Amino acid sequence: MKPEDTNEAQASTEEPIYSGEESNGSAGNGQVATQRRPAARERREAQEDTFPIQGIDYIEFYVGNAKQAAHFYRTAMGFNIVAYAGPETKVRDRASYVLEQNKIRFVLTAPLQPEGEIAEHVLKHGDGVRDVALR
Repeated sequence: MKPEDTNEAQASTEEPIYSGEESNGSAGNGQVATQRRPAARERREAQEDTFPIQGIDYIEFYVGNAKQAAHFYRTAMGFNIVAYAGPETKVRDRASYVLEQNKIRFVLTAPLQPEGEIAEHVLKHGDGVRDVALR
């Protein structure tokens, strides 16, 4: 349906409620009540949030070269390297750098072996987002 094909009745978010109990939905006198169905925003505000999300904790990227990517984010965008995991820290399959800038936290992870989950992901998709961790 094209926007120009929509008339005002279809575009309205308010749906009239008829005051009567006849089977065709209209009152015997043709009167329409002034009540309306609550809008989606009002319904959402009335619901209790069972899984409140406070923000994003970190975003993990799978990259081909974590050291080079960390250097780029540090020099070009002003991130600080705050953590590292790799062969020196007894992690044998990957190298990861954690970068922070104010409330933004990135984890850049690269494979150390030509096979494995991370290497397959980078080979198939290239550098990109792997995880978004919510708080």
